[in-house]
Amino acid sequence: MLDASGMFDAGQAARSVLVVCLCSIALAGWASLARADPPLILHGMTFVASEGATNQVVVEAETAVLFPDTNQVELEGGVEAKLRGTSGDDSLDLTCDRGKYDLNTNDFLAEGNVEGRVADGRTFKTAWLRYQANEELASSDAPVEISDGGQIFRGGGLRYHVREERLRLLAGTHVQEGP
Repeated sequence: MLDASGMFDAGQAARSVLVVCLCSIALAGWASLARADPPLILHGMTFVASEGATNQVVVEAETAVLFPDTNQVELEGGVEAKLRGTSGDDSLDLTCDRGKYDLNTNDFLAEGNVEGRVADGRTFKTAWLRYQANEELASSDAPVEISDGGQIFRGGGLRYHVREERLRLLAGTHVQEGP
């Protein structure tokens, strides 16, 4: 670049090149963002994963934000999930404040005031619960409280095998008689 006296100014040239590079990087980033599919906000949604004529996973929410590029869904308000066992009956029913659902894998993460009922009628409460569809396993490492008739069991987490309808309480189990 030439200065006012007609002399070459290397500093000004370097600054100009830097500005051009930064503008190119910013435009490239903006273009890639412009190509990404925007999230879709859906109301009153139900997601179903079936095996034959049986619905294996049913997830409902008042509001669902679907990210088309990743097939991930963020769920809020009235979130409910039903998972089927081998008999085709409900093996696990859940409610929670919010959740995340993966449309590719049918994995589900329930978060906030998670309450559930397993096939034999026992109920539980925990802060979060993850369902891994490929293992047909619902689990949490958060403190959990399980109610079974007149007894309350507390532990450091749980594992529930959905197909086998088998529940296991983890880490430091305590039993309390009555409510």
